[in-house]
Amino acid sequence: MNFKEQIEQLVKKNLKTYREDNNRFIADYNHEKELTNEYNGRQLLELLQNADDAESSSISINWKKEQQILIISNKGEFTNPFTIEGIQSLLIANISSKTKQDYIGNKGLGFRSILNWAKEVNIYTRGCEISFSDLIAKNTFENKLGLSESQQNAIRERRKLSLNSIPFPRLATPTVLHSAKYNTWTTTIEISYQQGFESDIENQLNELTEEILLFLNHVQEIEINNNGDYAQYQSKSTPHADYELIQIKNKKWKVFSTKDKLPEEYQDETKEEEQHYQLKVAFQEDLSDEYGRLFNFFPTQISIQLPCIIHGTFDLNSSRNYLNKSDKNEFILEQLIILLKKCVQHLKILNTDWLPFNLVSPQNENSDS
Repeated sequence: MNFKEQIEQLVKKNLKTYREDNNRFIADYNHEKELTNEYNGRQLLELLQNADDAESSSISINWKKEQQILIISNKGEFTNPFTIEGIQSLLIANISSKTKQDYIGNKGLGFRSILNWAKEVNIYTRGCEISFSDLIAKNTFENKLGLSESQQNAIRERRKLSLNSIPFPRLATPTVLHSAKYNTWTTTIEISYQQGFESDIENQLNELTEEILLFLNHVQEIEINNNGDYAQYQSKSTPHADYELIQIKNKKWKVFSTKDKLPEEYQDETKEEEQHYQLKVAFQEDLSDEYGRLFNFFPTQISIQLPCIIHGTFDLNSSRNYLNKSDKNEFILEQLIILLKKCVQHLKILNTDWLPFNLVSPQNENSDS
């Protein structure tokens, strides 16, 4: 059975389940809406996470503003195309194909974030075009579930929905065709978005600065074509005894890191695989960084008033922007203090003045010193 046929089998299984129990597709519809709202504002970061988890080394983002299309492609020597398990994680929420500890995100959940923008989403991978849209969901709800018009309206009425609403999940029943489009890339996601989201896309593109490359596991190059304005970021890594030297354009960061198994009391008993934590501190020797936000692979909304860039695998809330209050996070913060001390000791060897201590002294922009 080829890839196209495997996807069609998944769609048939979903349809069978929904025909037998209408509550299932209503539940999936509600869950899809909830997740879509939770991840709003992070659409591009979520897609970059998926590409990094697929071990891509190169990512292209192409915004065709006049056509209202956003295209994200990835490739690399070891890049993994979508598997059938990966497609299944899109069709059914909370069934992720990701199990490795160095994975950043959840392909099924993060992908749902783009539904806020999209009229139609096409995935091109393994010689196929996999399409999701409002029209496909509408056709499925009205013509493929065996529901009469009165039954459809009764479902809307019970859920207090308008008569024009389509209470059916958009990712549940895609169409799939053979296609060679974008075949120079391993996977391409083409988003035809609705009017009114240009400023949101613009803001998220502006967030993709060179610092994004510091903490990713695999991505080393990002190309951005912002409606004709071209930018390219490439990272070059050189290992040293105590740190990794990363150069992006004309900037060089020394990146100190630590990674270990979480103590037993912080392990998630619901997961078979042991949980680990990772911390990194990146700084330039003149401590000139003013980025000012904590990273969890990507920037959060947590302010860090230190002249360095800090990444940690903290527990974040559903928006992935703020820390949860937890004993696990307290433990990781304690380990961060130890790592910062190591960085200060390194700087003290290179400097005889007070510069090293700036690394652990919050920067007060109102100070006269």
